[in-house]
Amino acid sequence: MLPRLYMTPNEINESVLGVALSNQISSLSSGVVDKMLAKASQKCDSHCRKRLQAPGTSTLSQLANAGATSISVASTLTLDNLDEQAVIINPNGGNQETVIINPGGVNTTTWASPYPGTISLASGLQFNHSSGETVQYVYKEVSEVGSASSSDPYTEALQTQTMQLALAHLPPAQQALTRVIFTKTYPIISLIQLEHAFSFTNQFNAVDMTIESIVPSEGWARFNVGSVILREGLMRITYSAGYVNVVEDIKDATMYYFAEDMRLMSNPTGATRMGMGKRNQEWRENKDGDPPLVAEAKKLLRNYRKTV
Repeated sequence: MLPRLYMTPNEINESVLGVALSNQISSLSSGVVDKMLAKASQKCDSHCRKRLQAPGTSTLSQLANAGATSISVASTLTLDNLDEQAVIINPNGGNQETVIINPGGVNTTTWASPYPGTISLASGLQFNHSSGETVQYVYKEVSEVGSASSSDPYTEALQTQTMQLALAHLPPAQQALTRVIFTKTYPIISLIQLEHAFSFTNQFNAVDMTIESIVPSEGWARFNVGSVILREGLMRITYSAGYVNVVEDIKDATMYYFAEDMRLMSNPTGATRMGMGKRNQEWRENKDGDPPLVAEAKKLLRNYRKTV
């Protein structure tokens, strides 16, 4: 659990549910509300089958020497402990480098904004980096090579020697090849790098790409790759995607997940009916077995859920 927060503690305190739960919230220890909101935010991600918040930026809080396999950052906000994340250290600087984050390698040391911590890296740094240098968080995903463009009828000719000979004599085939690649998170903000590896090696090499078309809201792009890329290979894309400013529906869904966890303070056994003298309370689950607050959260998130 890491601080990808779709609501801040101040926002939850100012919400209607926050006011109703003010006594319970005030009884929690420092940092507990932040952790609960991080948990609620990741429940939104889990239901939507994608990360909803765009990866952010931070700065190095300590110098990092070449060869180091961990860095200290001023903020771990927008990260989680899943895979396919990376850092770009000192982007556009002379010592810029991109390094993959180890799954489970992010440790938040203080559960108060801006949530400083340390990040474990999959490989050692190539360069020295000074305290205060920018650290950009990005996604770095690996998938099988994207499909050939349906508008490029000769692309598949590369699969046999006979067709390769035929291809050399067909002027229309001299156009550059195109491929389609899908991102796991969207809307896409920026595509930073595209790499290819053959099926028999794990060595990725940068592809000189030209973007022919991109649909940010659906998470796919068509590239003019300018070279032969075998379908049996792997593609690795470095990019940024998600919501920089979390929309109200996602905030409200986070609030409902948070409130459902808070309900455990008065109902730790998960009882669906409770009697307190003349007063009775009953919680009804929907057809999927979700309590009302969770059902409402999922209803709000239905337009953001990944469908492919």
